[in-house]
Amino acid sequence: MNSDCTGGGFCSAGIQPCPICPGDNTCHGGPNDGMGCTPGTLLVTGAQWPTSHDCPPPSAAFIGSIPIPFQLTTGTATKTAVNDATENNVFCGFCGNPLSADFKNPPVPCTKDAGCSSLKSGCPGPTDPCTACKQRQGGAFHTPSARTITENGAPAGAISAGGSAAAATLASVFCIQPTFNGLVDSAASLPGPGATSLAGQVQLLP
Repeated sequence: MNSDCTGGGFCSAGIQPCPICPGDNTCHGGPNDGMGCTPGTLLVTGAQWPTSHDCPPPSAAFIGSIPIPFQLTTGTATKTAVNDATENNVFCGFCGNPLSADFKNPPVPCTKDAGCSSLKSGCPGPTDPCTACKQRQGGAFHTPSARTITENGAPAGAISAGGSAAAATLASVFCIQPTFNGLVDSAASLPGPGATSLAGQVQLLP
């Protein structure tokens, strides 16, 4: 009930993730139910808000991990796609079956089909080749024609120990390998590219 959210939160009657971290800064649901939390973002509102890393779901609901190889910079992060014999607009190539969505396990990153030519089996069975260098879908973020991804960071500028905090933005464009969990890979279109920018404050403490 909304009355449970004493700090100004709400309980949605529609589709909403659980646990939540509403305005009372207390986890509602999950293994940390009743414990303190901080909402993950104030930039999102509505039925999908507010979730928090402080309020994880029950462990039984865990369906897989997505490894994120961040290479953060305060400059410009960019990645350009290439065309290969099997697929166009490939940002993040991994060796896989040229005729299916199966990939070599453990993942084998590549830049051209030639890098996968020796992998004659394992996608998924002993007679299924892994000879194509591809991602799950060409392009990026459900845009098949995408050729370039750019994220712009911003340095904090001159800062000194004990001085005021300064705004900065970290940016990253990266490749996410397949998780080999069918639900995760199909929903997130993995393997494929990822991009993020993280805005925050930088301060040097004595």
